[in-house]
Amino acid sequence: MNTKNILQNFLSEIVSQLENLNEADVKKMETGNFSLVLKVVKTPVSAVKTDALMKGVAEKVIDDLKSCKDRDVGYQILLDNFKNRKELESFAKMNDVYIQKQDKIDKIRKNIIEGIVGASLRSIAIQSDET
Repeated sequence: MNTKNILQNFLSEIVSQLENLNEADVKKMETGNFSLVLKVVKTPVSAVKTDALMKGVAEKVIDDLKSCKDRDVGYQILLDNFKNRKELESFAKMNDVYIQKQDKIDKIRKNIIEGIVGASLRSIAIQSDET
């Protein structure tokens, strides 16, 4: 691996970790009384494979959801592709769909459907009303 790729991977990992900071941590950093600490830890091989697989599945699912003409079809797509809460939460986070910790799996699916399929359907309805 050449120096450019190593540096690119390093910086992308830093950016990824910064994006995962919550609002409270960002506010602490703004005060100037706190600092960031870098720590190198070994990533489990299964986590790397899962992330790559999840991104591939997520891209396919998002394409399928955007082409849905019905919320029920979108709900079925989510049922077919995501088997547990963790996968759904990860998918929602990738697509900027807000979910709460106490949300049940059905509520998470509903939020994802409204955020992706519902938005497309509303947009189509508005555009057809304007013509």
